[in-house]
Amino acid sequence: MHVVWHSQRGQNISNTRQPQKINVEYVMKQLTAKQPGAVILGPPGSGKSTTLRWLAYHMARSSRLTGWRHRLNSLLWLLGHTIQRYQKLGYVLPDGLAPAQIPILIRISDYAKTLSKPENEMQSFQQFLVDYFRRLNPEQPKLGEQLLDKLEQGHCLVLMDGLDEIEDKEAWRCVTEHITTFVTHYSPTRKNTRHFNRFIITSRIVGYEGEKFTKYSHYTLQYLKDEQIAQFLERWCPAVERYQKMFTQETKILTTQQKIQADKEGLEQKEYLWEALQHNPNIRQLAVNPLMLTIPAMIQQSGKTLPHRRIELFQIVTLTLLDNWNQEKGCSVFLAEEMSLVEEILGLLAYQIHSSNLFLTETRLKEIVSRKMNGLSDYNKTEKNVRDFIDSLRISGILIESGESLFSFMHRTFQEYFVAQYLLRLPLDQLQLFIQKCCHQASWHEPLQLLIAYKNMQNSPKERQEASDLLHILLETSDEYDEFLHHSLILAANCVVDCSLWFDGEIQCHIAKKGMGSVE
Repeated sequence: MHVVWHSQRGQNISNTRQPQKINVEYVMKQLTAKQPGAVILGPPGSGKSTTLRWLAYHMARSSRLTGWRHRLNSLLWLLGHTIQRYQKLGYVLPDGLAPAQIPILIRISDYAKTLSKPENEMQSFQQFLVDYFRRLNPEQPKLGEQLLDKLEQGHCLVLMDGLDEIEDKEAWRCVTEHITTFVTHYSPTRKNTRHFNRFIITSRIVGYEGEKFTKYSHYTLQYLKDEQIAQFLERWCPAVERYQKMFTQETKILTTQQKIQADKEGLEQKEYLWEALQHNPNIRQLAVNPLMLTIPAMIQQSGKTLPHRRIELFQIVTLTLLDNWNQEKGCSVFLAEEMSLVEEILGLLAYQIHSSNLFLTETRLKEIVSRKMNGLSDYNKTEKNVRDFIDSLRISGILIESGESLFSFMHRTFQEYFVAQYLLRLPLDQLQLFIQKCCHQASWHEPLQLLIAYKNMQNSPKERQEASDLLHILLETSDEYDEFLHHSLILAANCVVDCSLWFDGEIQCHIAKKGMGSVE
């Protein structure tokens, strides 16, 4: 990652304006009693959630040590890394993460969903934590209160993920007010105190408004460079091979020879993929974050040829995930003739989630699947068939259970792709009205880019003309800020970049003229 900006209240890292490349350990070192919070920004799939989980994992492992072991390990560290390397007791935090603290990892959207209920609209973040952990661990009903006690003592690392996932502006303001009140309450009053809580908030760059967090340092996760992609694949491919061998052999432990063989096959896969990425610039351009790198890796491992366009990549990954699960489970999850229905239902589910910014309840999920099946003569809409269909979606890994009887997509990127699939099924007049209504809402930009790219890549002249018409609508639809911020122009230009064919000259000239006009 690199530094985006430092507020005047924060520490200055450099007198230059150039971003500095840093790692997450550096971010942790910058958290002090004077400035205990930081914001990490990044595009979809860049590793924001993974970074928080990595921190939570290491903190959880370290927090299990007894107090005297912590103190002794600290002493060994002071005596030198050489002694520590050979004499450490139990697990030791990676350099830069100390001190060990109790991690509290929360999805901010879970809190937003709680506040959306009338009976909870004034619930504090503290009370949410108590209720949340009571539901999460019913066998430990006092866990939430115990965590609040630890917060009062300054012994926690609070990791709040996904501030951007709240679509409603009023809800966003309400949530950020509660969070800032919570952070202020549990921040140290003395700037030289020894024990203090640390706070990290993540958000996508698009949709982030940071007026409530101006006193925090802000960082952004950077794109993967070639050497980082190579390092990722060197670890990921052998790990997948080992997992697949364990899964197919129904064992949790591989022999030394099996591990050697799996690692060898994994590194061979890595070399194949690396060569494919070098010869496929469109996919290589996408493989700049961990999620989008993993997708072509999965496609390559399944023996398929990597596509040249992003929309095709998403089309293939759906089938790849389902096919991988078919092979690993030894059964047919969905028949080939069912895939159109699967994608249509996933589109409906994605649109429902994207529109409300809430998880789908199991009841609502059953209603959608049942209603869709009811219109098909090939399906006998029994409760068991509906349940089996939902279970198959869950097995695929695309739709996941995010809580008890709550469902979401494995990643927002896939949600946006299936939203685009839903929009593509709308009549053209409805789609045009939808674009006019929603094109200035940041959350709809990615689905709109994908659907225009899809129409543009079709062989049908009618579809390609519709893509041009939709671009015209984008360019002509403005809001009160468009004169200065040029939202419409930027979105239209991004759509053109995403397409496989050039649009007609009129579109190109229109975008170019508006672009030159905005520069002037």
